Amino acid sequence: MTLRERARRIRLLLMDVDGVLTDGRLFHFGGGDGKLVELKGFDSQDGIALIWLSENGVETGLISGRKSEGVVGRAKMLRMRHVVLGTFEKLPAFEDILRRTGLKASQAAFIGDDLPDVPVLRRAGLAVCVPNARAEVRRFAHLVTRRPGGHGAVREVAELILKSRGSWTGVLRRFSALLLLAGLLPLAGCVSVRVPSSEDAEAKAASAAVPPATDAAAPAADKPAAPKGVRREQAEEAALKNALQFVQQKQTSYRVGPADLLEITVYQEKDLDRKVRVSPEGGITLPLAGAVKVAGLTVAEAEAAVLAKLKRYLVDPQVSVFIQEYGNKQVYVLGEVKNPGSYPLPTEAPLTVLEAVTLAGGFTPYAAVDRTRIVRNVNGRSETLLIEITAITKRGDKSKDLRLQPNDVVIIPESLF
Repeated sequence: MTLRERARRIRLLLMDVDGVLTDGRLFHFGGGDGKLVELKGFDSQDGIALIWLSENGVETGLISGRKSEGVVGRAKMLRMRHVVLGTFEKLPAFEDILRRTGLKASQAAFIGDDLPDVPVLRRAGLAVCVPNARAEVRRFAHLVTRRPGGHGAVREVAELILKSRGSWTGVLRRFSALLLLAGLLPLAGCVSVRVPSSEDAEAKAASAAVPPATDAAAPAADKPAAPKGVRREQAEEAALKNALQFVQQKQTSYRVGPADLLEITVYQEKDLDRKVRVSPEGGITLPLAGAVKVAGLTVAEAEAAVLAKLKRYLVDPQVSVFIQEYGNKQVYVLGEVKNPGSYPLPTEAPLTVLEAVTLAGGFTPYAAVDRTRIVRNVNGRSETLLIEITAITKRGDKSKDLRLQPNDVVIIPESLF
């Protein structure tokens, strides 16, 4: 069974506290009343990821040998439903939580780092250790995280579960829309953005993402209509979500192709880990596995193909495949162009903004050309670049005609008046 297959089943994520949710260090101070005060540090990215899990149908909880009022408060803050503190016999607590939730052990994941965690790790459907775990403990894990405890390890596991269950796209869509709006709306002026319908199939898919307004949604006759600025912002928000959904649908349905760079990881088999580029014929070559045909497969299907080959030589191998680099690079041109959609990005001569707009059939008569924007992902964050087209076409300033990077989204708004 692959790591993703295990993660796809998970409905409950439990973990130790010290060394997992924290880095394991404890800070003790004398309180004003003479009592000992204990402080721990938590990672904010771990915290928000645990909230995302609870919002997507995965319950979370703690099983720890230490008691701490601060941990109880933190658990409530993160919407954890199961908190068992002050016990080093963790397996009975784990079994009790399974009984109360009606879940099977195969539907539960556990993250641990020390010997008291071993009985639970042996029972859990997805056993996870942090890299700072004891060596005797790591041998029972299906996964050892790359990030240490207290520094993003829980976030790493949460993302694996959300991605394997198909929930990660929803998280991205929710926050990507806000990031784009934060970058675009302050610059919007008297423009809005939309992806118009066209005969192009991709544009139709994009346009269908946001349903049209209905009479039921119209304001009542005795209520004043929303101000024009508010209506414009609402239209822009819907259009931006529309564009994001279109891009994300394209990327989540991606199938491996020639020239893609894949990172293959085989748990506890470091000698088999490789970064390999897919050949023009659509295959890769790995130690033990030999030649594996991966072109046309999703990432999960590619993992299964590698796993099938390795099973002849290894006992219960755990394989992960990640796309490090897309060989078929592309950009997206959306909004007020005649043929919105995705377009290949040549490797020998990268496209500029104007060249990409030309590929998309040019601007429509309604385009607010000087509000053209590039939305670009830089180290996991969305950046927005404003492009003044008339500075290029009328004043000859070629420096404004930026070269596009893979997966850039060019958005041309509609001029309202």
